[in-house]
Amino acid sequence: PQTVRAVEMTEVNDEISTELVKEISVVVTDSKLRIQNAEGLTVAIYNITGVKVATFKIDSEDKTVALNLEKGCYIVKVGKVARKIALR
Repeated sequence: PQTVRAVEMTEVNDEISTELVKEISVVVTDSKLRIQNAEGLTVAIYNITGVKVATFKIDSEDKTVALNLEKGCYIVKVGKVARKIALR
């Protein structure tokens, strides 16, 4: 037979960070793409067939970029966030 002893565990205090996590915002107006809350992340833009057509790095909290792409639908990926956009 085995002897099993209960060992007193020290209490672990898991504090939840009070810092709010900002949601990444992706907005397109005409041919301008505005991305907020994504500083330091890389943006990749794909056409509807999945071919990467543009990529750039976000260097500020609020970045607006003029897109020199043909009219149509695209997928914008910023970090782990993906959005469908339409250029008209």
